[in-house]
Parts: sequence; structure tokens; C-alpha cells
Amino acid sequence: MKSNILYTLLFFLITPLTGTTQGNLKTLERQDYSIQFSSKWYLEEIDDMGIVLIDDEENPKLITTLIATPSDEMSLSETRKELLENSGLENAKAVKDEILNIGGKEMLHLVFQGANEDDSEPFRIEEFFVLHNNQSFMLVFACSEDAYPKVKASIEQISNSFKLK
Repeated sequence: MKSNILYTLLFFLITPLTGTTQGNLKTLERQDYSIQFSSKWYLEEIDDMGIVLIDDEENPKLITTLIATPSDEMSLSETRKELLENSGLENAKAVKDEILNIGGKEMLHLVFQGANEDDSEPFRIEEFFVLHNNQSFMLVFACSEDAYPKVKASIEQISNSFKLK
């Protein structure tokens, strides 16, 4: 009996905590990709181009958007330059800019921080961008700077679950 309790305690101590504590995970399968998110989240589909995930419809802390569009096959460095110059985010600056190699696939990762015009609500936007089979995929996470520590695990879980086919 003591050993069962000890093994159970050890299991919980060494098991990493993730953002999946909100409920069971749901997998969305598309022709070109799959992604997992909490089954409690609100899902809105944007035609055939992508999806929007909202963690709480009444009081959202994290909004996730995945957009898949045909690509003119710009390189990641060209895309990086374009996104940094024309981010469309006023009152924001890039605080992270890197090209990651995940599963043998290069992915652009940008992080922007800023504030609304009245400086009342600092925000954070994380973007992941990848080119695959003549399509571009952009995964965008938006939240307030205050909410970021609470939603960081969800961002990691969703971005790690994103798989190209």
C-alpha cells in the first residue's frame, strides 16, 4: 500500500504540467494540418482558411488564430522582414525574432509586446510562421501581458500539437 502511494506521488511530481488541465483535448484534423486544444474552448472556423480558438467566450484570456493560405513561396527571411516591417500592430515592438527548427522544418517565431492607444492594457502577440507544400501557415496567440503567465502552458501545448501533413 505504501509503495502504491509513493509511486502515485512520484508520478505526479515528475509529470510535467501542461495547459491541458482545462479539460480533455480535442484534435482538429484538416487536409494539411492537425492541431489539439481543450475541448472546453470555443472554436470558430474561417471558411477554408483557418480557425479561431478562444479559451473563454465570456472573458477571454487567450485568443488563438491559425490561418492557412496559398503561398508565393517567399523564404522565411523574406517573410520575417515583411512581418516585422508591416506587422499591422501600432504601439508594439518585436521583442523576440528567431527561426526555429522543429521536426526538421524551419519555423519563424516572432513575439510582439505593446499597449493599446490609451496605454491601459499591455498586450503580447506570439506568431509562428511556416511554409509547407505551397502554403503558408501562421499560428497567432494574443493575450494581455498580465494573462501571459497563466496562458503560457496553453500556448506551448497548442503550438507543440500543430502538425503539418
